[in-house]
Amino acid sequence: MKVVVQGPGQTVRPGEGEIPTLIKATSYFVLDREGNVLERLSTSGKRVLRDDGLLEVRIRPDGDDELIGKSKLSDRDMVEGIRDGRFVVMSQEEILAGLDKSKCGIGITGGGDCAGIADFLASFEQNLDPELTMLGVRNAGKGLMTAPEKFNEKLIIVEGLAAKDFEGQSSTPYGSARDDPLKKAPENTKANIRPYGFFYGTGGNDHLGLLEKIAREFPDKVVVGTFKSIDGDGWVAGRPAQMLGFNTAVRDYQRAIWAAAQNADTHNQWHVVETFGRGAGKLAYEAARRYPSNFDELPREEQRKIEEFRRAVMILVPEKPTTFRSMAAEAKAVKEREGNVVVVVSEGFMPPELKSEMNRLAKENVLKIRWLKNTKSDEEFLDAFGKMQGEGDIAFEKPEDVKPLLVEDIPRLILAVDGNDPRADLWKMLADCELAAQFGKTVWDSKLDDHKNVAKLAGISKFVMQALEKLAGADKVNQILENYEARGATPTEHDRVMGRKIGAKMAELVNNGVKGGKAVVYFEGMNPLREEPVVVDLVGVSDKNNLNNRELYPTELLQENGVFWKKEDLSMYFQAA
Repeated sequence: MKVVVQGPGQTVRPGEGEIPTLIKATSYFVLDREGNVLERLSTSGKRVLRDDGLLEVRIRPDGDDELIGKSKLSDRDMVEGIRDGRFVVMSQEEILAGLDKSKCGIGITGGGDCAGIADFLASFEQNLDPELTMLGVRNAGKGLMTAPEKFNEKLIIVEGLAAKDFEGQSSTPYGSARDDPLKKAPENTKANIRPYGFFYGTGGNDHLGLLEKIAREFPDKVVVGTFKSIDGDGWVAGRPAQMLGFNTAVRDYQRAIWAAAQNADTHNQWHVVETFGRGAGKLAYEAARRYPSNFDELPREEQRKIEEFRRAVMILVPEKPTTFRSMAAEAKAVKEREGNVVVVVSEGFMPPELKSEMNRLAKENVLKIRWLKNTKSDEEFLDAFGKMQGEGDIAFEKPEDVKPLLVEDIPRLILAVDGNDPRADLWKMLADCELAAQFGKTVWDSKLDDHKNVAKLAGISKFVMQALEKLAGADKVNQILENYEARGATPTEHDRVMGRKIGAKMAELVNNGVKGGKAVVYFEGMNPLREEPVVVDLVGVSDKNNLNNRELYPTELLQENGVFWKKEDLSMYFQAA
């Protein structure tokens, strides 16, 4: 990218000091007269980036210039260059005003952040045609749906200095959000996209799916994207795909899980490790598996831990639900055999009896308003009462008629046919008031899906811990949470190389004006360190790449590596999920 410099720009007048106070500005760019950016602020606005190129240095003995060497640009060089007019200072607004939008592209990095995104962005800019300009949108969909007259405030100018700064960074320098702008503000979103020559981005299933929609909305525009997510569940064009950030997250969790296994062995303890993974258990599985595919690449000490403690680790995943009773029995057997046990549970794991009761009780509006009376402020309760009464959800005539539902009342709401019914175990577990409060909040004070079922459960590890205490007889269970740190972890070589190769290929598509919506990906089984990414049509984006894919994860492989589940016929008690 080169900026067209018009006019003298900002200068430093004599007597104003050696260093201009540019860093106090929200954003600024120091350019030479050819339009090259020599200095700017980082995308966070907290650091100064300066070109590390060389500047000719001249001394003037007896009034004659003499070239004696070269050195990096210094503060004095910058001041003198601005003072004598060789350099100019421009604001972001001035630069944006001078750009031809048809030769610019905007992009987003939506959804949960992870490693590899910054290297992708760096490589994309570095391989883009110099006649084209790369712009980023702050906070993804939230920025993209800004009112058009304020959209420039959400843009990030990405040129050589920014791209070099991105190399090796964790997370995304653009910021992120989970909003779907085509749903929340479609007219603003389309108006903001329309003038630009190309659109690019990274995302999980939701946000790469958003790019798929944008490609359909603008069929004559170049739209390119790639997968990123620590869930690792990407699927596109009919095939399972790798995702930026997954490899780094696996390594981050892997170190922590096997360190916890060492501690559990040393003190003969019960540990429950909860990881991210709402709809897929791949992250928990790959991080905790007993025979990891990256075993030969691990430090010797990590290899030792895995070899010594692998039989003490069991894994619970969303794809393989099992009852608390069966899980507790297995954990007890492991503890008796190994002296300790580490239960690694993906956050989306949901035993069938828990799911059945939560969904049944979530539809009970009388219980909901009673719970809200107990847990909400008077104002919040009255607001909810009026709304539910107006929609005919409750028959109470006055708020005073509502009797609060106490935490202590919750266990008695659980239905169980007999002692063999897995739901009977919930009676024992929900005797713990803290867990019962969590249960009530999830059922009556959280988002439900379109079928009025519980959309998600926060804190499954608390339920697992209670199951181990009440059903397996554990005297003490330790909770270990492994979650957000994997998103901001320093990228592995795998993710850095993968990001850079994808960025270069994506830039090639933009440079060649390839339209129709394209995804640049590595499919499962490919090695980014040795292979180049492939280009496919941006269609069929989904989250089907999970542990239910028997071609990649046969039953025997999962069980050998510690994934636990037990098939049971529960039809006489409830409709199991």
